[in-house]
Amino acid sequence: MVKEIRKWESKVLLLEAGDAFGPEMPIERKKARLMVQAMAQMGYDAYNLGVRELSYGQDFIEDQTSKWKLPLLCANLVRAKDGKPFATPYIVKDLGGVKVAVLGLMSSLFNAHKYKPEDQDLLVEDCQDVAKRIVPQLRKEADFVIILGHITMEEATELAEKVPGITAIIIAWAMGIIDPPVQVQDTLILSAGTKGSHLGEFFLHLDQKGAMVSYHSRLTPLDRKISEDPEMRQLIDSYGLTPPVEESPAPPEGELPKI
Repeated sequence: MVKEIRKWESKVLLLEAGDAFGPEMPIERKKARLMVQAMAQMGYDAYNLGVRELSYGQDFIEDQTSKWKLPLLCANLVRAKDGKPFATPYIVKDLGGVKVAVLGLMSSLFNAHKYKPEDQDLLVEDCQDVAKRIVPQLRKEADFVIILGHITMEEATELAEKVPGITAIIIAWAMGIIDPPVQVQDTLILSAGTKGSHLGEFFLHLDQKGAMVSYHSRLTPLDRKISEDPEMRQLIDSYGLTPPVEESPAPPEGELPKI
């Protein structure tokens, strides 16, 4: 699968909407390091910051994503001392002549407290205000704008209603999958669920001028019917980790993370 992704790299975006780590404990820290390295090896284009990532300490997520050169996004989490963003606000990717902007956001409900003594003071700006400021600029730089958000469905809906120009909002929140996508105004809202249970794919069908004429989405359950990738198997073994024998049940829909 890795080789296929690299083959079509110029036309594919690989994105993580955030909150991908497990509860902070020694074995989960090892899994988190593995996850970041695996995403980097698979060629992920962006990783949106979630609350779980911050619970490991600010240095951990910064060091790991920097080590593996994996772009970490979040436009509305800023350092209290100077107002500068904690992570990269957005990226713009050229996919064979079609430019796609990817903007990262965190829920305005999050109280950015310190998880570790060495953590810096952070502030969460209102995600809607930040989107209103940045999206018009992105529409000048790109043909399509995608938001990766560790935000609630209510926040995603308000963004779609009040911030024009967003093609899709991919959310990471413990609320189950969204299939098919929910359309609000001209924006599509998607979610592939939690705990890596599904692979979410979103296809834009464009005409010769680069305008979207239709779209298609697909969710694939990542169960044991999916054959292993040798490179990923080797990487997992190098960390001394063994996948569970039994499938882990997905959390009940509506179960929210503690923020």
